Amino acid sequence: RERRDATIVSVMGPDTEGLVASIATTLASAGYSLIEIQGGPASSGTNQISDHFVVQRDGDRVDDSDLDALARCVVDACRKPKRALALQADNTRLLDENLYLKTTLNSLKDELEIIKHERLVKIARSNTVSTHPLSSIQDGYTARETNTKTHPDVTAPAETDPDPSLTDKGSPS
Repeated sequence: RERRDATIVSVMGPDTEGLVASIATTLASAGYSLIEIQGGPASSGTNQISDHFVVQRDGDRVDDSDLDALARCVVDACRKPKRALALQADNTRLLDENLYLKTTLNSLKDELEIIKHERLVKIARSNTVSTHPLSSIQDGYTARETNTKTHPDVTAPAETDPDPSLTDKGSPS
């Protein structure tokens, strides 16, 4: 089983729940890349396993000077296989919480955009003053009144009741 591009770590012993997960997690957290796992029961009818972990460091075999550290990682993982299960449960909980927070953040961003848009529309409406004589009524003023307020040299007509004898064109009937 020699590999030139990776190091093979063999683990033999009692089949314990979470053992493979513990080894894989420990190797990854120590900076090793797990390329492949091979294995299964050591012999039929026993509760023993024989697993082989194909490992790399920085895309290549683990350096001989690093083999002791690699062996310590694997031994630690074998001593505490339940720890990996607890880490997986914590990881799942954190992933769920992260998803909830992302969803909440996106919802808040959407609400903020709506509020920002409403404020911009309100500001735009409050800054809009029409001076066109044919424009419709805005802000409680007619176009003529707005024009009068905008242009001081234009005087507004006196507010009197119109003479019923005048036609629409302002000439006597």
